[in-house]
Amino acid sequence: MERYTLKEFSEEMQKRIMDYVPDGVQDIFVERRRRPNSDLVPGVDVFSGYSGCTIPLVYMDSFYSRYCNGENVNHILESISSCIDRHRDLFTGDVRPYFRRRKVRKLIVAKLINVQDPERENELRERPCTSYPDTDLGLVYDLVVPDEDCTIPITFDIMKAWSLTPSMLYCYARQNTPLLRPAHIWTMPEVLRTLGGSAGVASDPLKMIMISNEDCNFGAICVLYPQVDSKIKQLIQGDYYLLPADVHQMIAVSRNVSPEVLTEIIASTNYELVCPDEQLGGVPYEYRDGFLYPVAVDTDTLPFV
Repeated sequence: MERYTLKEFSEEMQKRIMDYVPDGVQDIFVERRRRPNSDLVPGVDVFSGYSGCTIPLVYMDSFYSRYCNGENVNHILESISSCIDRHRDLFTGDVRPYFRRRKVRKLIVAKLINVQDPERENELRERPCTSYPDTDLGLVYDLVVPDEDCTIPITFDIMKAWSLTPSMLYCYARQNTPLLRPAHIWTMPEVLRTLGGSAGVASDPLKMIMISNEDCNFGAICVLYPQVDSKIKQLIQGDYYLLPADVHQMIAVSRNVSPEVLTEIIASTNYELVCPDEQLGGVPYEYRDGFLYPVAVDTDTLPFV
């Protein structure tokens, strides 16, 4: 029998894993996501319709190695199921008692999203959100499951059940997110080497810096962490603009490039490379005093307007 490729193996696991997983799982799908110092790796995402809980990727590369070494596929499926089964409590519907025992206020984190995205309209009806005036940006809040790479969206119902307010969510998330999802900053030569580019890359005239968290998962918010601004300025050796690459990362660029040119780059990247639900906006931003502000752009000079 012809051996599966990694991609084919992941898709086969997606098809068959539903026969093994706990009750309450609504959907399972394959996604490719970058891990630190790694290429894009296929994995299985799990969504529970009852609790709104999404368990991020169970990465497939280690299971694929076991398959290549001759292990029975049914045994591998049982192992994947056991990873999912550890979260059985989250599939029962009401997660509030579970988290009440686990000091929820230390587990609240935030992520940046595009609040103007029509695809998020239904989601934002159910979730508290902190918007940035005059931008497409806003913060929504999640709970991190202790010791597991799993989050639960905070809804208005959960917020009220725990006697929290949007301002309290913002304050707790501002404290917790840098601790639970630490920032990571890469220079562009480092990014290229990570992706298999030339190890001899030395020239970077734009002085581009990529900012995310260690998992490159909803890491765009890292540009708001304390001390990140000073680290970027040190690497770029001056002031900078922020390009909203997507919800997972931001790109800092030296201010020797005009905002109009950067706006064209953002538009082209959004059109060609970024899924609509992961886009963060269409203009560069600048960081000041803990907030992001859109940069004024002369749209009359832009060919696509």
